[in-house]
Formats: sequence, structure tokens, C-alpha cells
Amino acid sequence: MELKRILAKDMRNAQEKATALYGPDVLVISSCQVRGQTEMIVAVDVAPLGAEEALQDEFPHAVAQPPASGKVDFSQALQQAMPARRTASKPEFKSEPAAALLRDETPIAVMAPVTRVQEVLASVGAAGQQTHEQIRGQEIVSLVREELSALRKEFRLSQQMAMWSSGQNLPPALQPVRQALQDAPIPAGLRALLLDVLPDHDNAQAALSVMRAQLEHTLSERQVALAGEGVHVVAGPSGSGKTLMLARMAQHMALEVGAEQVAVISYCDLRPGAWNQAQLLSTQSGVECFRATSVAALKLLLEDLAHRRVILIDTAGVQTAERVQEIRTVSPLARFHAVVPADASVATLRRLFSSHDLAWHSIVASKMDESTQPWALIQFLSESRIGLMAGSKGDKLGDWMPGACAAELVDAALAGLGLSAGMSAMTDTADQPIMQPEAAMASSMTA
Repeated sequence: MELKRILAKDMRNAQEKATALYGPDVLVISSCQVRGQTEMIVAVDVAPLGAEEALQDEFPHAVAQPPASGKVDFSQALQQAMPARRTASKPEFKSEPAAALLRDETPIAVMAPVTRVQEVLASVGAAGQQTHEQIRGQEIVSLVREELSALRKEFRLSQQMAMWSSGQNLPPALQPVRQALQDAPIPAGLRALLLDVLPDHDNAQAALSVMRAQLEHTLSERQVALAGEGVHVVAGPSGSGKTLMLARMAQHMALEVGAEQVAVISYCDLRPGAWNQAQLLSTQSGVECFRATSVAALKLLLEDLAHRRVILIDTAGVQTAERVQEIRTVSPLARFHAVVPADASVATLRRLFSSHDLAWHSIVASKMDESTQPWALIQFLSESRIGLMAGSKGDKLGDWMPGACAAELVDAALAGLGLSAGMSAMTDTADQPIMQPEAAMASSMTA
């Protein structure tokens, strides 16, 4: 294998030269700017030497035997003793543009040992990162399409409800509440249930208090506790904060059962810096961290760590369904927790939970401090059998709210309506019991 250097005016021309000279499978090692030009280093395979060339390389200074007469011409002996200069084999060009590229710029060959090239490739990890980015790009395109489809459905449903929820018969004190609910990005079904509360009250404070009590009651019924033993798997979309949430769970478990009984495994996460981040956060939590890049490696790790009371597995943000199925094959009793941002859209939630083959144990809401409109998650929790296990605020390990996070999620949603006066009164009446009509409304939301 050889490393070759190519100079061009920009990256595109350098890539075209490399492809024309060495074929479409040429491997790019690095690229940088040198004196206003783009320098690209590529790795190419070297053709194996023949028997004569190998012998010449082995004995470069072999001198021919003197003639029988015993007289030797000094000039001939000198030429025969000098090593023959082998010319590098040039590729055959089938098109005129490729030959023109070679005449324009001849690459400078730089020899390097094969082991050194392998070390460079291993350190860069370009293949794994490129595959990760390609899969992530495909998932983003698919998610955007689903988002647009969900928006069209919501828009049509909102138009159909516009006449029904015009609010002409509402008192003036409730008009701001109705307008705020109409303007907020609330799914149409949940908006209809909230608007149905307004005719039963004559002031905004009482209406907001009832809304808050209904939502909290519905979410609290599906509260799930984190089991203090077994294998727990954290999965979810990219950027949802899975690794940080796993570290919070590890710290929580370390305080419950002891750090020596907890282990963290990073499974098939090829993002740049993902492994270093998992190690750093696990060190802060005081638990050991391991890495598995395949199903076979994960199986061996689970067998070696079988004596641990709690094992937490972190996954990548791409190919979530495939990773979950792979872990399920080696650990059928594992519990799977979906980490989603508090402001996740309807399409994101539908995409993550649409497959019936993925049996999720709970949902963990992350970034609750950054969300002002968690309405889609609230509607999903009110309609789904999957319960809310925990939530988090901030970027610290201690920002962890196991169990009692339904009230925080509802507060963030109602605070996003911009009705500060109603929110202050709502806090004063938060401890009031839910009356019979309100309980009936909560049950209708879960249907």
C-alpha cells in the first residue's frame, strides 16, 4: 500500500483527480490547505513484485561475472553494479480527461509501511463514522417527511374544529385562555378536550386549575418506577441526551445498591467522542464502563458481568429498532427505556413507538428545562400504555427527577401558554382534590 499526494485548487477537483488516477475505491487519508491549494493524501494498493524484480530488490548490487579472457571493461562493470531504477507502473487511461489530469498534475509518491497506514486508519475510524452519518442523514430525511405529513393532518383537523371552538358564548375573562390554547402547538385531540373545560367556568384561574389537575391525574396514573436490578437499556433519537441520562441512572443506582454492583456498557455507538463521553460520565458516577461493538461482544460482556446487580446499556441514536432487537436476542429479560426530549414532535414519537415488536418499559423525558411546549408528549402519555419513569432538567448528573416529574411536565406546558396570572393562581390551587366531572374528563383522555 502506498500513500500518494494530490494537489488541486479545491476539494472537488482533488477528489476527481484521485478517482480518475486510482479508481472509485481510492481511500482518502487526509486533506488540508497548502499555499492556497488543497492537498489530499490517498492510499492505493501496490501491485505485487515479480520474481525478477524481487530478486533485483534483494541483490541490488550484483555484479556480472568477468569474461573468460579476464579483461573487464570498467564502464560496463560500473553500469552493471549500479541498481536499476524501476519506473513506477502507471495506470492505463481509457478516457482523455483522465490523461489530461495526469499531465496537469503528477502525484508525488510517498512510501509508508503497511502497519503505519493501518494505524492511521484505525485512529481515524473514517469508515464507521461515515456509515453513521449516512444512516443518520437518511433517518433525518424520513423524519422530516413524517413531520410534514403530521402537520398537514393537524392543520386539516384544526380547520374542522375552528367553527366548533369559536368561543362566541364564552365570557370575556376566558377569551385569552381560549386564544392561547388555539395558538399553542397542541395536538387537535388534546386541544379539544382542554377547550371543553372552558364553558364550565367563568374565570381563567379556575379553568387553568382544572386543566392542570386533569393532566397531572392522567400522567400520574401511568407513573413507572425504576427497578433496582436487572439489565436496563436506554434508547432514543439522536440528541435526546441518552448518554447523560444513562449516567444519571447509574449514579442513582450506585446510591441505591452500591457502585460495585453497577456496570455501564456502550453498545455500537460509533459517533466521534461517544466512547470518551461514556467513560467520563461513568467515572463521575463511580461505576465501571465497558464497550461492545458487536452482538457477540455484548453477549460475552453480559456473561462476564452476570454477578452485577444492575447493568445499564447505552445505544446509538441511529437504527434504534435494530439495536433493540439485537440486545433482546442476547438479553430477553432486559427493560427498555425510551429517552425523548420533552418537546418531541408527534412524528418523532410515532416513529419511535410505532413498531409493535419493540416492547418499551417506560419513557424518560429529557431537557424539560429547554421545553416550553411539551404538548405532543403529554398527549402521547395520556393515550399510551407506556408510563413516564423520570425526567431531567439541566446538564448536571444531579438534575434527575425519578417518579414525580408529571407535575413538572404539566407546569412547563401551561407556562408556555403565556398566562402568568393564571399560572400563579393555578399554583395556589394545585393541592385541591379532583372533583367528579374532572375525573370523568381525565378518564375520557385515556380512552
